[in-house]
Amino acid sequence: MNSYSLGISGSWIAVTGIIIAAIAFAVYCYRSTVPPISSGKKSILITLRSFALALFILALFEPILSFVKSGIDSPKIALLLDNSQSMTITDKSGNRKDGFHSALDNSKVLSLGDEVRIASFQEEMSAIDRERIDSMKFDGQLTDISRAIRWTAEQSENANLRSALMITDGAFNAGANPLYDAELLGKPLYIIGIGDSTEPKDIAIQTIITNDLTYLESSVPINVNIKANGFSDDIAIATKLILSDNGTPIAEQSLILRKDQQAYSAVFDYHPKTEGIHKLTASISPREGELTTKNNSLSEFITVLKQKRRIALFAGAPSSDVSFIRTILSPSVQQVLHHSNLSHRNANVVNLFY
Repeated sequence: MNSYSLGISGSWIAVTGIIIAAIAFAVYCYRSTVPPISSGKKSILITLRSFALALFILALFEPILSFVKSGIDSPKIALLLDNSQSMTITDKSGNRKDGFHSALDNSKVLSLGDEVRIASFQEEMSAIDRERIDSMKFDGQLTDISRAIRWTAEQSENANLRSALMITDGAFNAGANPLYDAELLGKPLYIIGIGDSTEPKDIAIQTIITNDLTYLESSVPINVNIKANGFSDDIAIATKLILSDNGTPIAEQSLILRKDQQAYSAVFDYHPKTEGIHKLTASISPREGELTTKNNSLSEFITVLKQKRRIALFAGAPSSDVSFIRTILSPSVQQVLHHSNLSHRNANVVNLFY
């Protein structure tokens, strides 16, 4: 339903009285004219002046024309679907992918039609329609549940989202702890858990941290983070972590897994031999009894450049500042430093730098 209203900053009674007085003033001014004019012209002039005075008086009271449009914005629900690789695991409760589709059907949430906003999440969010649910690949290597909750809060600013339903196995390996974002959401968040809640036996390479860019003949650290649960190694038989460059093993480290420890890390020194884009892969051999072997390897790409930077350092005279800068720049193999001290005998040149 639409409605219109005209408001002013004062009283309508006062405005009406002033307008009547202005009309009376206009009539008084034209009661007699020099030279005399016909009554028809006199009526037109009185009408024009009265109308102009009425508009002027009305403008002084700051009129506001309001248009109100009302409608029904039905409440909506956000449907958040986990699209990570862990949703394809088969555990004690059965195949998680089958459990996902069964939970989705039993929830009847899709029967709400247009009242549902659907999105899949892994490391990033992706809004999808209901026809694409069956074609979800469940191939995300990282799962950020907190990002999915923040997406719901962002969508609530433009849509009447009143609650959210999340279908997930609850395993997240990226982003912040989702409990904090769930508290900030301020809306009901319903979760359907998929899979066995007990921690399974598994070894997973979670992240590879390194530079995006490096140079030939330089050394760059490769930091590999591993999570293992349910395995324990003997000192004589350790778990092998292998680093490969474009499919060729280049380094290896041994890890001693313990049942009371889950997080492990290893650092490799990578020395690229050729320029170009290199695919670095960290992998661990599968162990018997693992929940899945899909997370036993992880890859990152690094760009190797041949060029070196040439840096020219000019100083008016030797000083501790110059020595410090040379110490910082000289050890880098991807930089060629040219240093020159300007002689005090050439005062004109020195003055250019001060």
